[in-house]
Amino acid sequence: NVTGVQTCALPIFRFSTRAEWQTDSAVPVDVYEWHDLEAGGETAIGAALHEVATFLTPDCLRARQLPPIIVLISDGQPTDDFEAGFNALVQAPYGRGAVRIAVAIGGDADLGMLQLFVGNDSLAPLQANTAEELVNRIKWATTTPVKAVSTPTVGRSATAKLALSASHPDAASKSSVANNSLLW
Repeated sequence: NVTGVQTCALPIFRFSTRAEWQTDSAVPVDVYEWHDLEAGGETAIGAALHEVATFLTPDCLRARQLPPIIVLISDGQPTDDFEAGFNALVQAPYGRGAVRIAVAIGGDADLGMLQLFVGNDSLAPLQANTAEELVNRIKWATTTPVKAVSTPTVGRSATAKLALSASHPDAASKSSVANNSLLW
């Protein structure tokens, strides 16, 4: 927590064969204790996005805030209706203005689907092929976007700043001060 800066809080959502919240509510990043997830099952990304969309409403997000930042981390192909879930997400009151970031784990991740999720050709999905790279991508995704959307921009949009920073996520994550914190 930096003096004069509000603490970033996040709800964490996980999915495999079924989609479910990992936390009961938004948890401040600086106090959240990460619990490893076990991979397995199918990849219900559509159901996950649909559920996250239900959270992106004025009833759930009442306070004045920065745009939500949604990070999708996947190692595979959607096994359900991704398009329906994605449409629900971008039609949610705070979903359409959300900053969306994707991390592809390994070579089996559906890069086309992840790029569609991001919704901006200048910001490609981040790639993680090792555990260390995944940790670095998560650190980047939990710090750099918050800085990008909370810093006034002159000449560059927040997404353009993210695209520039994303080309070197390992360097950015080494200089950040955040805890590790999968879809949120």
